[in-house]
Amino acid sequence: MECSIIHVNTFLFTCPCRLFMMLGMQLEKTKTAKAIDLTPLASKTNYVVNSATTQGNSYQFNLCAAMHNAAAPCTSSSMVCEYTNSQATANYGAIDNIQVSRGSGNIAAILVSKGDACPTLLGAKSTATFNFVCDSSVKTPTFKLLEDLPNQCKVTIQVTSKYACPGSGGGSIGTVLVAVFIGVLALYFIAGAGLMYRQGHGGSELIVHKTFWCGLPGLIGDGFGCCFNTIRGKPMGAGSEYSSLK
Repeated sequence: MECSIIHVNTFLFTCPCRLFMMLGMQLEKTKTAKAIDLTPLASKTNYVVNSATTQGNSYQFNLCAAMHNAAAPCTSSSMVCEYTNSQATANYGAIDNIQVSRGSGNIAAILVSKGDACPTLLGAKSTATFNFVCDSSVKTPTFKLLEDLPNQCKVTIQVTSKYACPGSGGGSIGTVLVAVFIGVLALYFIAGAGLMYRQGHGGSELIVHKTFWCGLPGLIGDGFGCCFNTIRGKPMGAGSEYSSLK
């Protein structure tokens, strides 16, 4: 379900449905970052775009979230599903198999969703591509079918929205980094507790590296004390009596 890219010059870093761009030529010349945050486009109901080539065909989908009330062959994790005469016929991608990249020209971002194997094209997968176009005046997203190739299991849809504009989502690199740190820390403790449990431990002993974490507040206090004494020009241990070495 990770579906976006932070773009800082040539540095890429995955994060949920947000695309970050440092403004300016070099990172050290600016501290301003603006994000294309597509997550507000997740809807409580499915979006629908009718096929331009096959009568009765349509594509139901959500953006940056699983679609609602998906029917087989689509699943509860599907983001895009093809329908023929109101019957689900093909899974065009799950929320955990999508990629978001920076676009060019008037296309701010591109989201690609890959689903089940294409029955008419050996070795290919059903693929839905969404081209996001920035328009700050468009509060409710509008859709335009750009490509509809059922025989090749491909569909391309243009999405015009204010959320395709940098800064519209109000996200920041700091916010995402904090979220990533918390997620990694939670995974560390959960996985560690599972490992300790399998080794027969229980209670507080489930905390992996317990001695370190219990001593961490004291280490932090010592660090602040060192900094405070350095600012005051007082070396660590000043005021204490030590025996001279002979």
